[in-house]
Amino acid sequence: MDQIEEARPEEARLEEAKVGEAETEEARLEKARLADVANIEASLVQGRILWLPPQEQLFGKEVKRAHGKGPIDEGIYNHPVVVVSRPKDQDHIVHFQIITSFQGKDLGQKYDKDTEYHLSRRSWYLPIYPSPDHPDIDSKKSRKKYPTLELAQGAVLRGNSYVKIRSIYKIDWRLLKPYDAASECNYRFNRSTVTTLLAKTKLLTEYTPGTQYEGPRSRQRNKNKAREVSPNPEAEASGTHLQSQQDFWVSKKESRRCHCRPPKAPPDIMHSNREGMSPGLDLCRVVGWLGGGQGSPCCDIGVPYVAPIRC
Repeated sequence: MDQIEEARPEEARLEEAKVGEAETEEARLEKARLADVANIEASLVQGRILWLPPQEQLFGKEVKRAHGKGPIDEGIYNHPVVVVSRPKDQDHIVHFQIITSFQGKDLGQKYDKDTEYHLSRRSWYLPIYPSPDHPDIDSKKSRKKYPTLELAQGAVLRGNSYVKIRSIYKIDWRLLKPYDAASECNYRFNRSTVTTLLAKTKLLTEYTPGTQYEGPRSRQRNKNKAREVSPNPEAEASGTHLQSQQDFWVSKKESRRCHCRPPKAPPDIMHSNREGMSPGLDLCRVVGWLGGGQGSPCCDIGVPYVAPIRC
């Protein structure tokens, strides 16, 4: 009996230690989540590329259609997305389109027939550089019809990918994650690509993004730029000064070049390695900051292998 009584305090201490470790891990994850939210909000503009988590990590029917009707395809979850709108009257909502890699296939391989069905499906997607050109390009006219989209600052995604422009969804942006949590690069399409993407989406679906939300930082930038463009208070008051393009503002941190493909691991896995990141990954980031291209050493150094994401 005495030995049993003596063992109980030890068991209690072990249990308390486990509880303490669990609380520490929970606090670390919450800190990482809040950091992600702050990072996303700092540059949440049209063309920003983020990550839609797996369905089981969401609480219910958070994803809804922003345009059109029909059920939500379960295959959209655990995929990259591109923000096409942050409505002015809904500051926590973004509209987005899905980005897919067809599990490593090209669009022409996914829909490889000349049937009406396959021709129609191919028209729903636009390639992202450096993916192959759209398979239905056979003239200058068709090249304009099916343009290749490009990311800003020469960034590239994990693999050849396509934007599905036919479907537009909406979600509370605080539930989204960075495309690559371990990178300093805020992946986004360049300005001309966003204009092209919205124009092609409107042509196919008649969707328009509407007036965009303007956060505190954007409003302050607009005021500063308005003073530079129109120092006359009367002109500013009358609203005749030029409007700034705040949707495409780029921070100094975001303007760093990031040419290397990011590691083939979803954001949650990269989160778990954030504090114990390998020296190879750190070096990759350093070389990326210095402007290393796709042929630079950072593309070949030892980043821990994780099974490829199937988008």
